[in-house]
Amino acid sequence: MNEDLPLEELRDAVARITVERLLPELLALPDDRLRDVLGEALARRLPYEPALGTESRLFLAVRGPAPGRKTPAWRHPAVAAALPRLGARDGRGRLAYEGRCAACGTPLRADTALAACPVCGATDADLTVRPGSR
Repeated sequence: MNEDLPLEELRDAVARITVERLLPELLALPDDRLRDVLGEALARRLPYEPALGTESRLFLAVRGPAPGRKTPAWRHPAVAAALPRLGARDGRGRLAYEGRCAACGTPLRADTALAACPVCGATDADLTVRPGSR
């Protein structure tokens, strides 16, 4: 007798197989490449339908004290995507550059001077070297 798996069990099985195959690949990546892959995945992921009057964004952030500002509501500096992908990067994969998104004001950090904001998608962020990072 052939019984189909319930949808929830099928999803769990697919997720388990994906993790088993994908996790070793992700763990083998250098830090800067892993950051790129995760940032890209989060940027392309469609979030669940938020409640009325709310907004949902997924992005990598740098842990630290929350800046004292009222808007935007993002509390920590976002990890910005490098532009262009093959441009000059900090060779050690450190987030040595910082600044703010010109469009939404989100604090940004990156390993290149030219970066894209993961919150609003603006690609005109021009970051400078963080004091003490070199």
